[in-house]
Amino acid sequence: MQAYYERETEIPNNHQLDLSLPDDIPAAKAKAAIIYEFSEPKDNTGIALAEFLNKYQIEGVDRGFK
Repeated sequence: MQAYYERETEIPNNHQLDLSLPDDIPAAKAKAAIIYEFSEPKDNTGIALAEFLNKYQIEGVDRGFK
């Protein structure tokens, strides 16, 4: 049987989390998952890459850019 426990936290600049669990969760193997929000890149990296690939006309590559 599996159980689920969720706790909200802030990721600090050092990217290290200190997690304390309730006493009723037994000591055993467990999995931890990090779910976070991120924003789209604000630069034009994808456009620059597409232009680079088009400039050198690399063939046989599915670029996926428009």
